[in-house]
Amino acid sequence: MVKKIITLGIAIIMLFSTASFSACKNEEEGSLDTKLERRIRQDYYAYRGSPRGFSAKNVSLGYVGTYNDWIAAILSLDTGVINTGASFDVTIAGFDFKFSSNSDCFVWKDGQFYDWRDTYDQGFLSQNDIGSIHHRLNNSK
Repeated sequence: MVKKIITLGIAIIMLFSTASFSACKNEEEGSLDTKLERRIRQDYYAYRGSPRGFSAKNVSLGYVGTYNDWIAAILSLDTGVINTGASFDVTIAGFDFKFSSNSDCFVWKDGQFYDWRDTYDQGFLSQNDIGSIHHRLNNSK
């Protein structure tokens, strides 16, 4: 039931979405337009509950790519807590990912964040998209 509601919500957002952010992407350099990056940082700060003593400037954003107007990113809020080096593994579409435990792996669209696995499972990201994300992450190290 919950999955159906989430699917319906995503479908409604896509249906009524009039803003296309693909034009805000810098294709040649693989980066985001400064204004769009600022908006994603602000949205993530709000998503994390707008903790006191911090701001959207404390958000680290690792742009991974844009796929069908879904912006894939790895985000974290730098709260000054020491990173213990803990990590977690995720397999999506047959690709293995390893992430720091203080990072969130999301796709962003129209002010909302979605889990990579959910967007793949619901058909918004293809296996090729996930493969491209995997390739980009593994070749950036």
